[in-house]
Amino acid sequence: PLSNVLTQITRAPSLEGILNHILHRLPDEELLILAELSVYRSPAPASAWAQQQRALEKLVARQLVQEDGRGGVSLLPAYKEFIYAGRSPEVRAKLHLDAAWVRANMAERTAAAYHCICANRPDLAVTLWYPHRQSEINQGQAEAAYAVFDGIALNQLRPTVQKLLMLIRSELKVLRGAYEQARDALGTASWDDDVLS
Repeated sequence: PLSNVLTQITRAPSLEGILNHILHRLPDEELLILAELSVYRSPAPASAWAQQQRALEKLVARQLVQEDGRGGVSLLPAYKEFIYAGRSPEVRAKLHLDAAWVRANMAERTAAAYHCICANRPDLAVTLWYPHRQSEINQGQAEAAYAVFDGIALNQLRPTVQKLLMLIRSELKVLRGAYEQARDALGTASWDDDVLS
């Protein structure tokens, strides 16, 4: 009967309550790994935690972290959202910046740029991605890059980085077939300086 189901639901512990109980019992090293993993949208390379391999293995054994069979590790979405929400904006920014460097070292520069944006470092996203844009485009990252760079306000950037962003946006719009928008993306900037070198 419905009344029995409702009674059981109200007595059942929530996922949040269970996770809180588990997290309070974990050592700091394991808590840090969980926090670091909470910012990744796709599996992160397990090699990033080579120095904490035993702690990572314990998290896998506890089924808080899952392996993808290709050297990647991730949190379950429900865990990820809960752990991420429990961090302050400053800690989240630092975790995203750390993730950006992990992704950049794996030559995943579009993912690195995304993490730079989340870390409130749009300047770093632009300067990190621009020199490798052709490689990223060739790897099929143009749409993901468009989503990353379309949301950056130019006034957040220094003038030379603004120009790099305008070039990125214009090139990505050309790839989408939006030629007029690509021209407009270049704005009214003066292009006589040494921005491209």
